[in-house]
Amino acid sequence: MDHLTVKARDVIESCDLLYYEAPGHTCLNIWCRPAAEQVQVYPNLDIQTTVAEAIAKDKAIVYVAQEGSKEVQNLYEYLDKEGIDYEIVPSADIKAAKHASSSLAGKRIVITRSKNQSASTRAQLEALGAEVLELPLINVTDFCDPDVMDDVFTELGGYEMIVFTSTNGVRSFFHFFFKRFKDIRCLGGVRIACIGAATAAEIERYKLEVDILPEQAVAEALADEILGWETLDNLKILVVTGNMNRDVLVKKLEEEGRAIVDTLQVYQTEKTNLVNNPIAEDFRKKGADAILFASSSAAKSFAEQAGSLQLSPKAKKPLACSIGPITTATMREIGIPVDLESKKQSMSGLITEVAKRLQKEKTATKS
Repeated sequence: MDHLTVKARDVIESCDLLYYEAPGHTCLNIWCRPAAEQVQVYPNLDIQTTVAEAIAKDKAIVYVAQEGSKEVQNLYEYLDKEGIDYEIVPSADIKAAKHASSSLAGKRIVITRSKNQSASTRAQLEALGAEVLELPLINVTDFCDPDVMDDVFTELGGYEMIVFTSTNGVRSFFHFFFKRFKDIRCLGGVRIACIGAATAAEIERYKLEVDILPEQAVAEALADEILGWETLDNLKILVVTGNMNRDVLVKKLEEEGRAIVDTLQVYQTEKTNLVNNPIAEDFRKKGADAILFASSSAAKSFAEQAGSLQLSPKAKKPLACSIGPITTATMREIGIPVDLESKKQSMSGLITEVAKRLQKEKTATKS
């Protein structure tokens, strides 16, 4: 399990329910979402019944089996007998049988995240039966000014709190952190604040606990949560950012909390050019059922490339779907109509709501 293929990792990241035969696999805990249920398979477990119940609830299931497992062979026979679709995903030393729900079967969904972010989103959508079109409207890369990074890491023990405002920030921060330090304990006893559940889940992959997590995944709510945590007067805080982050969080902590705030840019977001992209050509010709915007920068890039993404007269016009209120505000400001906004302000939440919306429309059409 220490040498998972990218595909095996993707299905584990996207599942709702994970069955495993052998305990002690670190990768399961690292890659499985905190919200996903993990169940160890033991000899007396009625696996067929429990899988059937999970499928009835439209859950994406992964079964991690040992080589030559009798249990998984019996499960294959059951799935074949019942006509339930599944996929065998090999890795170095496991096989995962993944149930593919059909709630998005036949639907074309466009994702606009950068390529290094799209694997998990693609896996979640494909697990629901969708045809996924990747239009990477932005490109995210690790970037940090060496002098600033050196100053911050030299004084790392002096910060009382580190604030992460995105999953990109977490990944890139630790990319640079482990180039400088060999041990996670070099973080010290610093408190950790995260903007939302996805960012917190990324932190938890490093076996770190999140101290502050607002209910609403926006900078204003995070700032208010931190301000209500304790007196911030002269407290030294590090905010990890990208090049396109809004400055509202830092301003509120400095002006209302009178904290001493340093910022560390660890990644860079750049807009891409899709003029000659073959997926963009397919999108122009056929359209899609929905297009998912996970950031304001992606929405802005889409608007700027409107000419090269113009749908043909016979193409299906997609629902324009937003991950949350900030992206929604940007979309409306630049003239992109918003058909759906995720209440949970996460990709998983957005995908769930898109699936429900399209299912509802399908049912209404039939009736």
